[in-house]
Amino acid sequence: MRMPYRTLFLLSGLFLLAGCAATPDREQIERELQSVYNPFDMEYVSVVNQQARRAGATVIWVNPPRKSDRDPRQD
Repeated sequence: MRMPYRTLFLLSGLFLLAGCAATPDREQIERELQSVYNPFDMEYVSVVNQQARRAGATVIWVNPPRKSDRDPRQD
């Protein structure tokens, strides 16, 4: 009678450890969220940074440009 309880106890511990090992860490979750939803216009930022580098300047983005949901050509 003791053997099934011991086996059940060991298996539950094994499943608990396996579940904890499969959980992603906080940094990984944040990286995935940032790659999925990035409201900034990184294409424009890249172009401006390249032009600044060619001119010998450094750009520090305080308020980076955001992607617009609407088409500016329709104004």
